[in-house]
Amino acid sequence: MDLSFCALDLHAMKLYFAGAKNAAYVVRKGELIELKGDRKPIGFDEHEGASRFTTIELALEKGDMIYTFSDGYADQFGGPSSKKFMVKRLKALLIEQSQEKLPIQMARIELEFDRWKGNHEQIDDVLLIGVKV
Repeated sequence: MDLSFCALDLHAMKLYFAGAKNAAYVVRKGELIELKGDRKPIGFDEHEGASRFTTIELALEKGDMIYTFSDGYADQFGGPSSKKFMVKRLKALLIEQSQEKLPIQMARIELEFDRWKGNHEQIDDVLLIGVKV
């Protein structure tokens, strides 16, 4: 299983992140900070044994946007050439929307997904969570 796990300490203004084959993004003043997860899934691997995941600690600033997501959005086929949306395009979309109010972000991100997908079948679950600090 792939997973992003975040814990927020708003008193100390810190984000704690661990990822199993997933990342999280923080958009701060128009710049994207990528928190990379470990390149292993959750579960027991008989060759590696049980192991811990790396915890990343990031100091937060007022106005930061934190995004976690499944791979479904970036992996969706569509557009004029029936290709995947891709992570690069998702990053640009999140940066572009990060200064908007949360309901506006949600509506625009959903609209872009539907526009991209067009008549293509949705191929995977799609989850994207945004939190404004």
